[in-house]
Amino acid sequence: MKILNTEIANAENNEVYPQVIDMGLDYDWDAPDSVTHMIPYSRLHTPPRLESFHLDPATRATDVISQSYAHAAGLLVSEPFWWVLRAFTIQPHQILTAGVVSGTTRLPYRWIHIAEALEPRIEYSQSEFEYRASGGNDWVPSQLSSEDELRALTRRLVNEGAGALAARRITFDPATPRYDLFCLQLTSRVWFVSEELAARLHSRGLTGFELLPSRTDFVFR
Repeated sequence: MKILNTEIANAENNEVYPQVIDMGLDYDWDAPDSVTHMIPYSRLHTPPRLESFHLDPATRATDVISQSYAHAAGLLVSEPFWWVLRAFTIQPHQILTAGVVSGTTRLPYRWIHIAEALEPRIEYSQSEFEYRASGGNDWVPSQLSSEDELRALTRRLVNEGAGALAARRITFDPATPRYDLFCLQLTSRVWFVSEELAARLHSRGLTGFELLPSRTDFVFR
């Protein structure tokens, strides 16, 4: 597996992160279809308004757009990026029509909304986690026995700024498909892609992300 890192500032986006500067002057943040009302890890019954992700004038459109307005797990991707994904297996999701505004031009994009968390599918007794204290260099094994323990620990680490939690080995329950694209929420959200998908994304010359080595071994049964 590779890590799909979208939190980057480089020549592709003209060193701008996040790229989205606002959602437009007339965007109704209190409306039921606002991006602020998107329920994380759940299927959306009210289609959100995603047609006006306005790019910072200093950046340029990439195939994955970085933004900070929709907090639910998802990716804002171009049509070419989405067409690559269509041949692969994605964590349970919804595909929503979106629009990115660059200057006076509106570009067609897709929002990949993650509709189911994978943490409940982890077999914790067969998985290995590790913890690193804030400011420290060493990773220490951390045994977790349930999703509740995982959530409690990550909340404490984030709220107290006490450190980071990572996974060395994740074993999913036998009913879990072998996903090519998925995310896990530990002390931060991390996106993973299979080696096959990583190779396809690289070969197509798509932009707005970097592919990094992963320290996590995944077991799909």
